[in-house]
Amino acid sequence: MLPARRQIILKKLEHIKYIYSFDANYTGDRYVYFTIEKQKLTPVAVISNASKTYDGTTSLASGQTIALTLQDEAGNTVLDGVSARYEAATYESKDVGPNSIQITGISLTGENADKYDLSASTLSISGNIDQASAEKLVPNVTYPGNNNVIEYENRGTFLPTVTVSSNISGDQVGSYVVSYSATQEGSYVSDLKGVMQNLNVQETEQTIYYRITTQNYEPTTGNFTVKIIPSSLNGKGIVVTGYDGQYDGNPHTITATLPASSVPSGTEIKYKGSAESEWSQEPPSYTDAGEYTVNYKISCPNYKDLEGSQTVHIRPRSLTVTAGLKNPKRGVIYGDPMPEFEASYTGFVKNETKETALTGTPMMTCSTYTQESGAGTTHTISIEAGSGEGALSARNYSLRFTPGSFTVNKKQATIEVTNYNEWKAYTYDGKSPEIEAAVEGERTVKVEIYAGNPASGSALAEIPKNVGTYTAKFTAAETANYGAAEISLPFDIVQRELKVTAVNQSITYGDPAPQYTAVYAGFAAGESLESLKGKGTLSFTCAYQQAKAGQSNENSNAGTYTITPAVAGLNNYKVTSVDGTLTVGRKTPTFTDSALWKEKYPDGSRVYDGTSVNITPSTDGDGARNYIVENTETGEVLKTDPVNVGTYKATYSVAEGTNYQAGSISYEFAITEAEMKTSRQMDMMESMMVTRMGSRFLYRMSL
Repeated sequence: MLPARRQIILKKLEHIKYIYSFDANYTGDRYVYFTIEKQKLTPVAVISNASKTYDGTTSLASGQTIALTLQDEAGNTVLDGVSARYEAATYESKDVGPNSIQITGISLTGENADKYDLSASTLSISGNIDQASAEKLVPNVTYPGNNNVIEYENRGTFLPTVTVSSNISGDQVGSYVVSYSATQEGSYVSDLKGVMQNLNVQETEQTIYYRITTQNYEPTTGNFTVKIIPSSLNGKGIVVTGYDGQYDGNPHTITATLPASSVPSGTEIKYKGSAESEWSQEPPSYTDAGEYTVNYKISCPNYKDLEGSQTVHIRPRSLTVTAGLKNPKRGVIYGDPMPEFEASYTGFVKNETKETALTGTPMMTCSTYTQESGAGTTHTISIEAGSGEGALSARNYSLRFTPGSFTVNKKQATIEVTNYNEWKAYTYDGKSPEIEAAVEGERTVKVEIYAGNPASGSALAEIPKNVGTYTAKFTAAETANYGAAEISLPFDIVQRELKVTAVNQSITYGDPAPQYTAVYAGFAAGESLESLKGKGTLSFTCAYQQAKAGQSNENSNAGTYTITPAVAGLNNYKVTSVDGTLTVGRKTPTFTDSALWKEKYPDGSRVYDGTSVNITPSTDGDGARNYIVENTETGEVLKTDPVNVGTYKATYSVAEGTNYQAGSISYEFAITEAEMKTSRQMDMMESMMVTRMGSRFLYRMSL
């Protein structure tokens, strides 16, 4: 392998580089290698004027010159027998704007040209092409149909066309923009249609100003004129119709339909009733029968007026006048005198009446009816307009007369129930209510009673007396001149008030519950719980329970308890219960000789034996207990049961408790001396007297 080499650039001559290498790892001889290369020069261009006026080509304009210089790598200008030249210099584009100039075919020339190389054979320098003068443009305006007269509605469709060409030889203007304005100083827009649509009809021509802008030319301006003439309203769907109909009481006029979708905004219509009248925005209207002419004129800015007329023809309406009774609801009843007649009118409109729409009164007669005419006979009522000033007439109606008729009706007599208020709400009394009724026409009134309201089922066999809701039906048969009569009246037999009061009772604690009783107030005459034969039952509710041994029950304690009576089964009575009171009194306590003192010591004494006397009795009293023992000889009250000889009185007491009264019992008893013997190993006897506080006790001891 060859040793590593280090490269060093030496500048021996100005335009030649000498490069040598040597081995850095060894001593001794060194080998030096040289390479001689050409110096690279960079061309630099300088133009006398980088801008030209647009001429439709990429060539430099006359007067534009380019000078080339050469620079070495250090940026020094090289003048050593060498220079640069180029073959062509052109703009990158022919269009206006910043435009680089491309210099091509650059080469070296001169006596030392072969000693150098170029770093590039082409250059690009900044340049610019300015817009050509507007005078180079030739505008042209073309009108649709070669006529500048345009109907108002066509001003947005029949648009003049503005074009432009160039007088620079061989140049095509290319793309350009035309903007328009209705005023020379106004804002210009590209939408000619919008500008034209803002024009209104005028008697004189109107001027439209335009401005043409293109990339390569200065803007140019100009104008053209148009004359806007009115359009026609025909074909806009406008329909004007007259009216032909019967009188209906409403005002009528001609009708104009101006469809919003096709009629231009601002269109209005005016009317007048005659040539002499003034035009009005409201059409004249007519209510009464007749024939009328209405003129109209439809106007809109920028449109020709549309004029015409239509007819309003209102024909009389048919009105039927029918003879009848003045009181048709009542009609004619058997025995009536000649009835009064009154005509009815069919066909009025708009809430009109005879008084508002007619004049006069029709004449009505009946030649066949008399007061003796029987029920069921029919009679005709003739009718006509009458004559003279009082005759019936109408402006808006044609009258048609129709005779009437009536039939004599049977007289409907009302059944009169004379004492309804007495039994409408009848309080139960064990009897049936008395019902009275009468009717005209020498007939009897049948009375039937039904259960319920409304009535249901079959009639009851007799007038009821028990509580319930009923319906009384009254009927009278039909006759030749009288109609059948019927009426139904509801009534109620309501419960009678009955008061049941529990009788107050008293017992002693521990007693069984007493037999509860009650007293009554309100039974109907002759009735009682017993007389109703089991229909009614009496029961009582009371919380008290008899006390049971060994069981605790608060409902057994002494105190007061409520006795609530209840009576069931008396449907004819509304029972009100009044509570009574059961008073449970405290029981007198009893004392039991549980210690069997009297059995053991029937004489009330015992011999001293060194133990305390226990004669405490047991008791059923439930109050606080107390025990007092008194020495009857000394009056001392002992705190404990007596032990020593003496006479005593013991009193046992119990305080009032929940269920027992206070009580006490006393015992008198004595503890007598005892004879006590004992033995000892000594043969001696000694008597000894022992004295104790409050008592003297004698002990005999055998020593």
